Amino acid sequence: MTGHPGVLAAATAWLLFTITAYAAAPASEQAHQILTHLHFPTGEQVPFTQSQVNPLLRSVARQQGVMFKSPDQGLVMRVTAPRPEERSLHDGFMTLRREKSARHGPGKRTATRHMKLDPNKPGHLPLLALQALLHGDVALLGEHFQLAASANGASWQVSLVPQNERVRKKLARLLIVGTDSQLSSFRSERDNAAGDTTHWLEVVINPPQARTASGPDT
Repeated sequence: MTGHPGVLAAATAWLLFTITAYAAAPASEQAHQILTHLHFPTGEQVPFTQSQVNPLLRSVARQQGVMFKSPDQGLVMRVTAPRPEERSLHDGFMTLRREKSARHGPGKRTATRHMKLDPNKPGHLPLLALQALLHGDVALLGEHFQLAASANGASWQVSLVPQNERVRKKLARLLIVGTDSQLSSFRSERDNAAGDTTHWLEVVINPPQARTASGPDT
């Protein structure tokens, strides 16, 4: 590479300044930088696994399926096992479709439920956050959460703590984990009065970059 020594020195100094500034940025600012550069492809089906722990359940409840972004439906999570269902998150609404036994006679019918997501409800806020994450709406996240981040090389973790005190009683935090611009897991946690996590739900995502690195699916 050739060029004027003064220009190269200035460019190098600016790059070093940018890297140092990012590393030294406050945790909330670092979280915004990470989430702003998050990338999730539109139209490509990405495998996911969802696990849930709840004291009312005898064992860990698991689902698996694929998720993708659609211009018409927003973020779609299509569960394939153990029972088929589809969740669509779009413009602050969730549409849930499940197959049920027909009311009269044999066969199946599709039951559809459409609801507006309320950020003041602990069960709704994680869905709004996931929708915002995968559509790059960092402003909405900052409106409802206190954001903090930590990074180790290309790997990072962002924690989102609800600003609403009443919501925090049933939703202690969201933990977002990824590498570079790829999201790898999304986890919601609920604590008891002693501060121990008693409930959690985690969605583990297998992004395209991770599948490419490990070889083609078989």
